[in-house]
Amino acid sequence: MKKNKLLSLLIAASIPLTTFGCSSETIINPKFSKESETDSLEDVSGLSEKYNPIELETIKEHISSLQNDAEISGNSEKLQDDIDVLLNDLDAASEALSYITVAYYCDWYNDELEYEYDSCYETIYVATELLTYAFSNCYKIDEYSALFEPYADIEYLDYYTDRSMSINRLEGYSKVDYSVMDEYLDDYYDIAYNNAKNDDLKNLEAAEVYLDLLASYDTETFYDAYNRDFSAEKVLELSSVVQNKLIPAGNRIEDVLQKNNDLSEIYDSIPVIDDPFETIKKYSSEISPEIAESASLLYDNSLYVIGSDDNCYDGSFTIDLPLENEALIYTYQYGDYYDFINAVHEFGHFNAALYDDTTSYLINNNIDIAEIQSQGMEMLFIPTYDDIYGDSAEIMKALKLYDTLDSVISGFIIGEFEYTVLKNLDTFTPEEVVEYFDSMMDKYNYDTNFYYISHLFEQPGYYISYGVSGLAALDIWETSRNDYDKAVDMYEQISHIKCNSDEYQFMSALQECGFNNVMDSEYISNIANSIYNYADDLS
Repeated sequence: MKKNKLLSLLIAASIPLTTFGCSSETIINPKFSKESETDSLEDVSGLSEKYNPIELETIKEHISSLQNDAEISGNSEKLQDDIDVLLNDLDAASEALSYITVAYYCDWYNDELEYEYDSCYETIYVATELLTYAFSNCYKIDEYSALFEPYADIEYLDYYTDRSMSINRLEGYSKVDYSVMDEYLDDYYDIAYNNAKNDDLKNLEAAEVYLDLLASYDTETFYDAYNRDFSAEKVLELSSVVQNKLIPAGNRIEDVLQKNNDLSEIYDSIPVIDDPFETIKKYSSEISPEIAESASLLYDNSLYVIGSDDNCYDGSFTIDLPLENEALIYTYQYGDYYDFINAVHEFGHFNAALYDDTTSYLINNNIDIAEIQSQGMEMLFIPTYDDIYGDSAEIMKALKLYDTLDSVISGFIIGEFEYTVLKNLDTFTPEEVVEYFDSMMDKYNYDTNFYYISHLFEQPGYYISYGVSGLAALDIWETSRNDYDKAVDMYEQISHIKCNSDEYQFMSALQECGFNNVMDSEYISNIANSIYNYADDLS
């Protein structure tokens, strides 16, 4: 069976299981709890006017030109032009999707915007398959094999070049694939949003879906889709170290924060920043000229949209604008201290996107690296809290550190959970899945339901990214305490790594950029000791 090319278009903000009393975004999105209130492409973001979708028929015409030119010998230069046109077509489709995505997320219950979003996404999915078909068939022409090798799907070459396959047949197959590829997700969402069922029943039914979903995975290739150079077995090995060392360190910070303080008063005392991106621009010059330049581009060109009302999606993400080699940020504001943290997180993704010119067709997103680029930016902004937050600065610094610890701990706990279930897939019952999940949450001293964790169903194997990238972000934090310039250099190097390319993997990228080996028990123990020392200084 052919593989599905997964287009990693959204780089989501980190979603830890808890954020010390404040949620950055809901784990279960409330989209289906409310009827549509608007039905117009005159969206509240004003971005629909920039939505310029490319028609699939136009792409098919360009494929036909490529096929005709490939029949002519000595035609490499013209074929390269044809390739560039098709790659640009997919970039244009991706950019259109970016604009309609933000427009739709600003008006989350708008049926017409949802239709346009789905239609545009289907076009990209089908177009990607058609381009793969064309490039793979041209690759089989001996004279042009070298020219098309970067774009052909060598692993599934027989599928795309079978004599019975044609553009029209593949288009039909792809549309069917697109409509059914999220069958498990549909089942999951039907369970999660069914208000007639209690949590216990939802957990059990979701576990049944989860076991069926994992049946298409195996332990040897579980992480293959994420271009990783560490194994799930390594995650199991380090998970106990993370729990034994970092959970007590996090508890120590929490104890210091709560000592002689009421948590609600702590939160209320932290100033709320109305436009965090203006503040990011103002203080980014204290980090480095390069980061200041990115912040100015973001703010001066209004490459961000802030949602705040009930019609808006209540999360945050950064999405590429490949034609412009820029990016667009969407962030939801709750009117609390976490708004600024979210904005800085997304600014990290935005900054890195400026150095990543990977064309949409060749995207192979490495979320482990992408999350260092965002979480690392959060670490670099911590010293600016003195000016931004005044008397509340030390509290904010502690909360930010606690939040990063939370990402690491939850990432490893969920990573251990899902790989253990996969290893025991033949014997685990749905009841045992729920029981095991509850036991893992007990280790974290956190009360949540299995069906809340949508990532388990949307992208199995994904969640550990929050853990490993958080470990790397803590390396930046620790370095910055002793040598801030070195921490900035580490961050800028990792921000130049193309996370949309398969050129680098997590461990090799860290090594090249001067990071410690974060996938090491001694490193984790040292970080825990540094956090204890930091907490002692606060107390």
